[in-house]
Amino acid sequence: MTTIHDITNTQTILDAPHKDLRRARACGMSLIPTTTGSATAITHIFPELKGKLNGHAIRVPLANASLTDCV
Repeated sequence: MTTIHDITNTQTILDAPHKDLRRARACGMSLIPTTTGSATAITHIFPELKGKLNGHAIRVPLANASLTDCV
């Protein structure tokens, strides 16, 4: 499962120090791979999928966007 999200207020505007180097990049100029809890949340709705899903997220430089891709 891949989720695509807009930038958040926890991301930096300019490149800056961060313990997670992916989160250290400027949010307005980068596609930033990160973690997501969506795969876990889906298993609360569909318990039969528990242990069968994994996922990642991508933060994109847009003001308002969201997309989930399940394959």
